[in-house]
Amino acid sequence: MKNFWLLSILGLSLIAIGLCDVLHSRVIGAEPEAPGPVTVDSIKGEWELVAGLKSGKSISAERAKGKAIITAETITLEHEAGRFVMSYKLQGSDIPTKIDLQIVDSPFGAGQNEVKGLIRITKSGQLQIGYRFAPSLQDAEYPPRLESTEASGLSVYRFKRKAADAQAAP
Repeated sequence: MKNFWLLSILGLSLIAIGLCDVLHSRVIGAEPEAPGPVTVDSIKGEWELVAGLKSGKSISAERAKGKAIITAETITLEHEAGRFVMSYKLQGSDIPTKIDLQIVDSPFGAGQNEVKGLIRITKSGQLQIGYRFAPSLQDAEYPPRLESTEASGLSVYRFKRKAADAQAAP
């Protein structure tokens, strides 16, 4: 009987660990937000890609290599798939903050549909951005949460500030 209870507790512990792993993978580091909404000044600079999820599945190690350079007007993503330049606009003061993105230059051309997403900075200073493509601007909606699942179709990426920029960050 004693062994039964020990095995039961061990089994429940493994289930709990597995559940935590699933939840962690959906939000890639479910860490609390820093207080306050994202501002242009809080995200300007150079960021290194740390991890990413597409529809709840981790991106490959090869795709997780890259960087983002953020100015007051654009976000430039550079990684193995090429260089993507997007204009952006932060919307409102919600946490996470709503963001509109428009591709202005990419290996596939410019002027593709506007994308609506969410962006936040975590308490540890990492940047998370999530979005999904829609067939048309009329169909585009802000995601309800910054969480990547198969059902949500959301892509979520996490970045850390480059060392030189981290010292200059607000």
